[in-house]
Amino acid sequence: MQNRIRIACIGFCLIAVLVSATDLTGGYSDTQWGQSKADAMAAHRDLVETERETLLRRNGKPGELIQKTEYKFVDDQLFEVRVFIAMPDAPADRLDNDGLKFVKEQLAAKYDSDRKKLAEAGITVMAQHGGPGTVAVIYLNNTIQQAAVERRRAAAAAAAEQAFRESPRYQRLQQAGIKDLL
Repeated sequence: MQNRIRIACIGFCLIAVLVSATDLTGGYSDTQWGQSKADAMAAHRDLVETERETLLRRNGKPGELIQKTEYKFVDDQLFEVRVFIAMPDAPADRLDNDGLKFVKEQLAAKYDSDRKKLAEAGITVMAQHGGPGTVAVIYLNNTIQQAAVERRRAAAAAAAEQAFRESPRYQRLQQAGIKDLL
């Protein structure tokens, strides 16, 4: 009986956390997709910088279900938010498969009706283990992430092309007179 009450409380608290993200196509909670790291920090004083240049963190308070929330940036644009939830009564020494299953059920109940809208906006919502006794809920803007990948790919190709044209071999090929043979 006591476990059922705790599970009901977890469900209520988890839904309350997720309800704050009313329209994920624009951003997660009080952030916007594509927002710069500086803008996020200016708007949210409780975000702290981490050892990784592309990551900001909001730490939870002791006793709260949310242990931390991580905001990830690519090319100075917010593209991913991870919410780490401490699952009550979870095993302390191993992954909480039941807790993960429960969170996935809650996410499906909340977002399955909007999957098409989210997919069109390039938004993915998923859950995975976040460590022993913890579940991580991931909100990912694939559009921003893929655009950054394409920009990097194009920049690498342009740099390779430029390096070839500036190479001694390219100069020798030009001097060999191949153009006149064609």
